[in-house]
Amino acid sequence: MKAIKKFFSLKIYVWLLILSVGIIGGIFVWGYNSHQVKQNNIQTSESVKYLEEVNEVVFLNVGIGKIMQDSNVMDVFDHDIPFTKKEALIVINYNAKLGIKEPVKIIQKGEHSFKISIPKFKVIGIELDKKDPYTPYNIKGEILSYSTKNIDTGKLVTKGLSNKEQKKYLKKYDKNIRDSAQNYYNTVFKGINKNNKINIIFE
Repeated sequence: MKAIKKFFSLKIYVWLLILSVGIIGGIFVWGYNSHQVKQNNIQTSESVKYLEEVNEVVFLNVGIGKIMQDSNVMDVFDHDIPFTKKEALIVINYNAKLGIKEPVKIIQKGEHSFKISIPKFKVIGIELDKKDPYTPYNIKGEILSYSTKNIDTGKLVTKGLSNKEQKKYLKKYDKNIRDSAQNYYNTVFKGINKNNKINIIFE
């Protein structure tokens, strides 16, 4: 009984201290539980942006090893500062897929005779080599190049893989693409009936 009386006879600042500790402890526990609840209620959502029916046919895969090079240099008032040059050289390995993106037009000229109009060849896409997609072959800087901007190798790779870069292969391998298309449709129509004959027109 004396202990109880002694406890309640404590000075007011001691009571305030006990009360403060209790409040802080309560806030800590509430905050911890709230944090736990938030973690357990993480939600994700996704939406389909579009659906597109495609009529792509790849007639030729071109395996390409391309060397891309770029450099940066510090300048003052459009004048290059000597010995501040940084250079990067990377090798990209990929396949360029060449073919058509629009459907062909087929006109039956007789019982076993067909005319096939093939649209203009285009770059269907590219596929990086799975084993060795790209390699920083040589990245170096001159003696005063410490403050020179680093080469953006990612941007360099993107440029090397752009469709614009691949279009030259359409012209270079035009005959190969035509031969592949001819063989492809011959195989398809002969597979349906061995007597079928086709006449292919390239638009």
